[in-house]
Amino acid sequence: LFYSIVNILFSILLLAAEGGNVTVRCSLSLHPRCRKFLCREECDKFLIDTNDEIATSDRYKIKYGSRSMFNVTIGRLTESDSGRYRCGVGRNHGKNTCQEFEITVTGGEFLMEIMENVPVCFWRSGDRLVIFLTDTDACHLSHLDDK
Repeated sequence: LFYSIVNILFSILLLAAEGGNVTVRCSLSLHPRCRKFLCREECDKFLIDTNDEIATSDRYKIKYGSRSMFNVTIGRLTESDSGRYRCGVGRNHGKNTCQEFEITVTGGEFLMEIMENVPVCFWRSGDRLVIFLTDTDACHLSHLDDK
């Protein structure tokens, strides 16, 4: 199978704490039995690749959510997990569709608080504090221009 032809929809940057987990919502159109995958960099090797609705392989998990999304989780993060990833849907005809994201694993800590029904995330590492809003149940920074 050949996977180098892809459509990349958008990119997300996530900060994650070492030893923790990160879950990314892959907002891609799919059927429950479509092929779903997670890979690093240019997708030379798949970390997990499945047609099942839920699959786990080592520290990686894929879980189908709806016709418009599935979640990928990477567990027990280490600094070597920092880098660029793609979650994608395999197409029998045409290009695979991928969503790109980048993870930076740090020794910092995350905290999520709900303030007036709005999720607010705090990330602390040493004397640095980043505060940001989120529209999901996970803390992440998206669409940053100063990568």
